[in-house]
Amino acid sequence: MQNHIGTVHVIAVANALEMAMVFLAEATIPKHLRWIPKGMELSYPAKANTDLICEAVSDPSTWAPGDLAINVVARRSDCTAVVEGVINLWISEKPVR
Repeated sequence: MQNHIGTVHVIAVANALEMAMVFLAEATIPKHLRWIPKGMELSYPAKANTDLICEAVSDPSTWAPGDLAINVVARRSDCTAVVEGVINLWISEKPVR
């Protein structure tokens, strides 16, 4: 998805970063907890003019009820960060059923 200046549209990159966060969340969160996104804060330090790799990172020991910040970054093929930031989650206990 290119924009008018020939780079990857930043909203497309944000969607890819959110997808990376979802994969991380589903693979990391303990079974008795659940998550919901609260917001996203991103900066755009460089042009996204190549294929991108999107990454989400957290420490598994931090997955506990309350606010949780997940660091995200999208990198060009030369490893330059083109979009970086935080996706904020709310972690809570699953209801007993």
